[in-house]
Amino acid sequence: MPSPPHINAITLLLVLAYNVNAEPKVMGLGFGRTGTDSMKRAFIELGFGPSYHMSEVLFEEQGISTEGHNALWQAGANGETVDWASMLKDFNSGGDFPLGAFPKEMRDAFPEAKFVLTTRPSEKWWSSIQSSICWMDVRKTWPLQILTKLPFFPFSRIRAQQPMIDAMIKHKVGAGLGLDSWNSFCDPANKEQTIKAYEAHNARVKALIPPERLLVFETGKSTYADLAAFVGAPTPVSPYPSVNSKEEFANITMGLTVAATAVLLAPLLLIGCLLRCWSRRGGAGKKAKGA
Repeated sequence: MPSPPHINAITLLLVLAYNVNAEPKVMGLGFGRTGTDSMKRAFIELGFGPSYHMSEVLFEEQGISTEGHNALWQAGANGETVDWASMLKDFNSGGDFPLGAFPKEMRDAFPEAKFVLTTRPSEKWWSSIQSSICWMDVRKTWPLQILTKLPFFPFSRIRAQQPMIDAMIKHKVGAGLGLDSWNSFCDPANKEQTIKAYEAHNARVKALIPPERLLVFETGKSTYADLAAFVGAPTPVSPYPSVNSKEEFANITMGLTVAATAVLLAPLLLIGCLLRCWSRRGGAGKKAKGA
């Protein structure tokens, strides 16, 4: 799951510099909150931008249209045929949900691509999703309930994301584990099953992807040099990116809450202003009659 737009100017310049009409050459297959946002930034810095991510599905951070992608991922989760190569032709890399939930499809669609499985200890991963992306459920989060009623981008995208994510959980991530929606995936009562889904996914990726095409990248332990060597790029002198922390996500949720509150209060403020203007006009009329 994503955060709203935060891509900086330097990253955007890197994206524009490397933007070619070519299929992905390296793709991340880890679950959200395993360092997928940092990996996206690393891919771009290593010369593999633009890089696909949930933030592109929702916000088009890198200026590439992803209109209709929610519906395509949902169709793929439901077992329908999707032209993945056409869908991702403008990206040189990718990762995060929903892409990471389709390891077999990505392997088969991009036979020359390399893959990176971002991981972290199961309990730490569970704690991270509980304090971040599990908040992003339109059905139980009142700011999103308000904002997704707005009929324009990006709120229309967030609204369309919910059924796609539910299909992804039901048919891909949580299949056979009793998880059939994002809500069930995040429910603390289902912690054991959700962790099983996480661990089963990691094992499945390792079984599906040939070892020479797969790098298991443990967030916090693996290095930028490991990643650069795997993709055949020089090791950057800059440190490995670290973005989208729990603290940053808390700021995002606060911003969305403020925005939703403003949407709720705007009609009341308008009515108040109209009533005040009307009362002043009425008072002025009475004074004119008295004169």
